Amino acid sequence: MSEFDFNRFTEDELRKRSSYKWTEYPAEVIPAFVAEMDLPISPAILRALEQSLAAHDLGYVPFAAKVDFGGLVADWSAERWGWRPADSWAQMIPDVVVGLDMAVQELTEVGDGVIINPPIYQPFQVVSRMEGRVTVAIPLLREGDRWALDLEQIETAFASGTAKVIALCHPHNPTGAVFTAVELDALIAMANRYGCFIVSDEIHAPIVFDGVFHSLGSRPGAADVVVTVTSTSKAWNTAGLKCAALVCGNEELARRFDRPAMIKRPGTGLLGLVAMRAAMAEGEPWRVAVVEHLRVNRDHLISRLAEECPELSAYVPFSTYLAWIDCSEMDTPDPAAWFLDEARVAFSAGATFGPEYSSWIRWNFGTTRPLLDTTIDRVVASLR
Repeated sequence: MSEFDFNRFTEDELRKRSSYKWTEYPAEVIPAFVAEMDLPISPAILRALEQSLAAHDLGYVPFAAKVDFGGLVADWSAERWGWRPADSWAQMIPDVVVGLDMAVQELTEVGDGVIINPPIYQPFQVVSRMEGRVTVAIPLLREGDRWALDLEQIETAFASGTAKVIALCHPHNPTGAVFTAVELDALIAMANRYGCFIVSDEIHAPIVFDGVFHSLGSRPGAADVVVTVTSTSKAWNTAGLKCAALVCGNEELARRFDRPAMIKRPGTGLLGLVAMRAAMAEGEPWRVAVVEHLRVNRDHLISRLAEECPELSAYVPFSTYLAWIDCSEMDTPDPAAWFLDEARVAFSAGATFGPEYSSWIRWNFGTTRPLLDTTIDRVVASLR
């Protein structure tokens, strides 16, 4: 049994929270949309934050060099992924979306194409078309029980000059796909062959249930073509505290992001830095326990839906705490709106991940077991 009680909060207690997840909808609605978890904070992070508050330490975040931010990120990467970038290759940023924005701006010119892989987390769609860039949508392929990169179409886009960068969501949101070493190595080889770049968002990497996660920067040939954006904020549930890292694979590439016009450090929060340091240094026991809690939740959700909701076809995510569910057998053009009205449950609408996915929903199962069961009960009842 875990030393952490992940089921400790009642629904009434959760409704006292002031975050987006718990304030966006009326009180009778159960929120299962935005990627926030309903779980207790890691004790290591809580202690670190309490120490900062006790010291009234709520000022501006220091420069990364003053806290050895690069060393912190490099040590964590080496321990977790077997890849130790130089300290100077990591830059402190507010969050991974800012990092995606920075990377696309720096690595492309106006008119260049940016590959995304629908269904895809909404900010990828925005970043890929901002500042005059062009979105090149290459959907994931469904291969049995997993989703895969369409390497043939990606190579065609690179080779033809249609795209200069691929913005990779890895692990993938919303499908929960974890791409294989073979896929990643082929992608890196293409980027080197055609003079292109890969920007890898690895924020969900610490939450993997099946398969092996390979940080893209750790793979052969990655040094010249990969920029990684990552944070502890998703796995340790501290998204509102604002701290992340943009990590390059060599000094020359890192210098391209170390200019006053590119630095986004002022948007980073001091408490975010405190939380990120605590997660990396002392947060492993909590991470291991929370992954097991989420794995059990995932399997329970998939099992109940298979038994009680034949109208819903749930893909089993290899990572994240988000289930991607095909509702095309329901007699409605907008299942998210239908469940909101009929079950009083708020899911993420599939169309927001790409217009061709309007019959899908994304279900956040990063919650307590009692609330997960209440949510499933409402969905089941609404379909009967």
